[in-house]
Amino acid sequence: MRTAIFVLAFSVLSLELAHAGGRPELVNAQEVALDQIYAITIRYRSDDIILLRHDSDTLVIREYMSTNNSDLFAVITRSGNELVVTGGHRPVTFGAFRTRIEISIPASNRSIAISSSSGDIVASGEHSASAFHIESSSGRVVANSVTADSVSIGSASGRITANSLTASRVNIESSSGRIAVGSITAERTTIESSSGGIALGIINGDVSVRSASGNIELDMAGGAVDISSSSGRVRGTLAGTAGDVSIVTTSGGVTLNLPQSLPFNFSSRSSSGSLHTPFDERLFRPLTDRHSAQGVIRNGASEDDIQRSIDIRTGSGSIRVNWVN
Repeated sequence: MRTAIFVLAFSVLSLELAHAGGRPELVNAQEVALDQIYAITIRYRSDDIILLRHDSDTLVIREYMSTNNSDLFAVITRSGNELVVTGGHRPVTFGAFRTRIEISIPASNRSIAISSSSGDIVASGEHSASAFHIESSSGRVVANSVTADSVSIGSASGRITANSLTASRVNIESSSGRIAVGSITAERTTIESSSGGIALGIINGDVSVRSASGNIELDMAGGAVDISSSSGRVRGTLAGTAGDVSIVTTSGGVTLNLPQSLPFNFSSRSSSGSLHTPFDERLFRPLTDRHSAQGVIRNGASEDDIQRSIDIRTGSGSIRVNWVN
């Protein structure tokens, strides 16, 4: 008898888990008007979130789940001029519960904030807002074609991929994960990674990059550049519009590509590494410090017209400067 009861209970539990672990299906769809709403906040705990763009002045949420239970549905509240979407109750299962959240919003001058504790966040389509903030504690973050006064993207332990960001200020931060960015147009861009490489495409505007452990690559910089790497090499290319450049590595070499017509004041120091430039004959090396070099690289400009400085310092890595057309 006890064996029969155990078998029956086990069978019921297995059926429940099988149903919970099935393919997520649309179980909840809601549409909310956004009149007099100036801020949208979306918070989930363990769900993948896909942000979509539509033209209606409403927020549309579609929740796909492997279990159809109204206790699991999002809670949507309005507090003054802020709309808050919070994920519903999540069952304690053996990892079988599966979800996907799709949220559609219009382009506007509202502020947008999206977070997930342990899920991916993907912003798909073109989005515009006054402020755009997305963050995942443990998940991948993707943001493409975003225009806002300020853009902030973060992941504690996940890869960040972004492209076509336009803002006055952009901040991207990953505690443990690679950062890959296609293009950014901003007055000021700040990018930080505690543990992970950083690959940047075209950055229009001033950029500050910090990596505690990982290589940094910058395809093209059109403004001032400030790069620091504790453990990793740095490779970068400057546009003719680039401003002052400061590159510091504790353990890693530096390769910098410059337009041959670029005039600048140059200084460098490597504690235990060589220096190679196409203008070695124009550099001065102090007798008291053979590890450093400096010089004025006019490239046709008068010395009074040179406003740009390039300073490169390495602890244990070589420095190489190349001309590019």
